[in-house]
Parts: sequence; structure tokens; C-alpha cells
Amino acid sequence: MFASLALSITALPFSVKVCHAGIIVLLIGWLFEGHWDEKLNIIKSSILLQLTLGLFLIQLVGLLYSDSITTGWFTLEKKIFFLLVPVALATTKIKLSEQEIKLIFYSFLASCFIGSLLCILHAWDQTHIIMAGKVPINRYFSTSAYHDLHPFDSEKWLIFSYVSLSEGINIHPTYFSLYLGFCIIFLLHQLHRVRSGIIKTGIWVLTLYFALFVIFLASRIVILGLSIIFILVLIRSLIDKQRSIALVVIVIAFLFSFLLFINPVSRYRSLQEINFRTFEIQPDNIYKNAAQIRVSLWWLALKSLRQENVAWGTGSGDVEKTMKQTSSRYNITNILNSFDPHNQYLYTLLGNGIIGFLLLILFLGLPVHFAWLQKDYLLLGFSFLFSLLCFTETALELQKGIVFYTLFFSLLAFQYNSFQSITINLRPMLRADN
Repeated sequence: MFASLALSITALPFSVKVCHAGIIVLLIGWLFEGHWDEKLNIIKSSILLQLTLGLFLIQLVGLLYSDSITTGWFTLEKKIFFLLVPVALATTKIKLSEQEIKLIFYSFLASCFIGSLLCILHAWDQTHIIMAGKVPINRYFSTSAYHDLHPFDSEKWLIFSYVSLSEGINIHPTYFSLYLGFCIIFLLHQLHRVRSGIIKTGIWVLTLYFALFVIFLASRIVILGLSIIFILVLIRSLIDKQRSIALVVIVIAFLFSFLLFINPVSRYRSLQEINFRTFEIQPDNIYKNAAQIRVSLWWLALKSLRQENVAWGTGSGDVEKTMKQTSSRYNITNILNSFDPHNQYLYTLLGNGIIGFLLLILFLGLPVHFAWLQKDYLLLGFSFLFSLLCFTETALELQKGIVFYTLFFSLLAFQYNSFQSITINLRPMLRADN
């Protein structure tokens, strides 16, 4: 199990197919374990596994009233690992040691570090090719106000930022930022467990490097999430009177903020692109900049909810179809021709109604509650960052998000901790006092 997990997690930034192969090997080993009565008893007693099963089943039921059965099945097939991985890691007879889990996390950290270096090398090569005039420069911001606001900034900023930078390993910058964000959370979590001054210095250097790389990737939501995490770490270190840690965090936060302003791409995306007009959505418009496109999609999702029965939603696989119909009704479109609401909460509410939405909230929220009781700040940071990402991305509808969450959540909840043994008993709450 250790080898298959390490393979899956190490391959995640580079290849989803290799990641899937590792998961399949893991599941085959789990199947051959047997002991099905014990596995079933764990599932029966685990609220987290029941929520996982509930989310999967509610989407299966959603196929019964879906107009797009093919799309619905495809959506469900993408989430098969979302169901099986947590069940496998929660019910397996194999219990990874804390050292083995840390080694898996360190392998992911090394994989992300190598991936970042490949991105830099690719951007460097692209710089020479573009500046030689052999290919046109990436004009991702050509329909926005970026060039009007930064007419004198070097075009190299575009090559070393956002989508052009993450092209080095063929991954969306938001998801690579998410991976690096978790690496930072893991590194900060290791500080209190390391005594060697050299290793602590290495942790701080890597934390700074990953934080600055996130700035170049210019993912607004991850930048916001890391900013909040740095503030919380600073507050905690001050309360615990750990002045040296507080000082280093302040330095990293300062450099983080400084680069955010220096890099015109990150400054534009995080600060200049968002203003009061961003949230003014009017019918009969074609939206062009990224911020307004996302807000217009949220607007369409909310309008779509008014047209559907919010109790059970449109049905699995019908979300984008419904969004497209609403778009035609209000004549609101975008240059990406996208009808994905880019919000996991809205996507689930629109597709599977109130029941699906509440199951999602409990699924994401209960681990936070359990982690808080156990003072497991690694799981807390992971859950916070992913839940925040779900406000701007349909992260549980794409493999890069599905596999990332299920692998790390399952490891942290069922191997690093034993949350499969935690149950919630409602009977005492419902029992009337005599």
C-alpha cells in the first residue's frame, strides 16, 4: 500500500493517468485482503464514510431525472475514486506508520519542487523562442485591461506567470498553486517536530520558495488562502511567544506581499482586475476579463436555481446544460464559452439540490470539527485551503481536484488519524428530558 500511495501522490502534479494506475494497484491489494464483515462494520459506524457514500449515491439518484444521462454517467465515473479511496484507506487492515505517511508527503513535496523547476525551465525556453520572433507571445490577457494598465512592463512577466508558467508541466495554475499551498502547510506543520537547525532553515527556504512561486502562478484564491494561513501562524507564534518563528513569518509575508505588487500579472489579477464593477452583472453582455466571467457564471447559477426545484436540483450531468439555457435567456455569455459555474457549492446545489448541498457541507466541515478537537493543524490547513478553493472552482468535478482531495483527505483522516472510528450519536440530543 505504501508504494502505490507514494506513486499516486508523487505522480499527481505530472500525470493523472499514472496517479490512477497507483490507485488501482492500491484498490486491488485492498480487495484481496478480504475481511468484508469487518470492513462493512467500519463503514456502518463511520459518519465520514457514510457522508462519502451519501454524496456518491445522491448523484447516482440524480441520474434518474437527468436529461443528459451520458454526461451524468461520465460525471459519476470520474468520481469512482472519490468513493473507493476513502473506503479502502479507512477499512484496510494495513496501518501506515507516521514516518511512512511523512515520507509520502515529502515525496509529494519533492515532486512539486521538481515540477516548479520544470516550469521555470520551460518558461525560460519560451522566452528565447518568443523574443526571437519564432512564435507569437501568449496573449491570454489580450481581451482584458492588462496591457492598458501595464503598457511599459516587460512581456517576460507574462511568460513567467500564470498559465504560461504552469504550461511547463501541463497543469492549470490554480491546481498547481493548491498543491504548493498544501506543501507550505505541511512544511509549517513540521517546524515543531524538527530540532535540527539546518533542517529548519531548509524548511523556511522551501516555504519562501513555494510561496513566491504561488505569486507567479497568480491564483487569486490560493494567494488569499495562504495570506490567511500566514496571519494565523503569526498570531499563534506570538501567543506561544515563539518570536523567532514570528519574525521569519513576517519576513516571508512581507516578501510575499512585495512580490504580489512587483509582478504586474499577479497585481492585475489579484487587485486591479477586481473592482466594484466586477460584481455588476447585466443582461445582454459578453464578459471578457477573468473576474467578471467568474462572477457572471455565479450570477447565472443563482438565476438557474430559480428555474429549478431546489429540493433535488436539475439532475446529475445537467448543470452546464441548465446554465447554458439561462445564459440564452438573459443573453449573458463570455469569451471562454464556459457554462461551468466555477463554484463547487453552487454546482452541487444546482445539480443535486439541498440534500446534495448539505451532504457536501457536512463532508467538508466535519473533518474540520474533528481535526480541531484533535488539534490536528495539518488536516485543518488542508481542509481550509481546499474548501476555500471550492468557492471559485468546481474542484470535485475535475480529476486534479478529486484525486488530490481523496488521497490526502483519506491519508490524514483514516491513516494519520483514526476518524473512521468516530461516530455521531443523535439519540441523546433527541431524547426528551424527564
